[in-house]
Amino acid sequence: MLFCVLKTYLFLPFFFLSHFFAALASSLQFIQEPTNHVARENQPTWWHCVASGNPIPSYTWYFNDQPIRIGQPNYDVMSNGTLHIYSVNANSVGTYQCQVQAGGEIIRSSQVELQLAGKLYSMNEDLASNTLYSKEKGLLSCLIRGY
Repeated sequence: MLFCVLKTYLFLPFFFLSHFFAALASSLQFIQEPTNHVARENQPTWWHCVASGNPIPSYTWYFNDQPIRIGQPNYDVMSNGTLHIYSVNANSVGTYQCQVQAGGEIIRSSQVELQLAGKLYSMNEDLASNTLYSKEKGLLSCLIRGY
């Protein structure tokens, strides 16, 4: 009788630990998902996608439902889940999605949109370097003379 009770108490911690580690191995989940993004034309941008899982997750990004391939021009999918777009242009505009895989389990973020920031004004004379993009604050001063 004492042996059965002792055996049960010795077995319980191993039982709970094995279930705990099994749960860890199968609990792939997002820590940070991408969100809609507005970027400036001809500028770089980054999207972050972070997940936890065991084994260490691998990431695949999709552009307009097509996987972004390693070495594809203008894109870099980093091992930490970040998508780097070297130079945003009209061809970069569309929907993006992050897929994460670990131990046979796969999860996908919701689809998010990349849009180009619209120029509100631009001057081509002395003030050519002054450009104001949407969602930016700015001050435009002008002098008006009249009779």
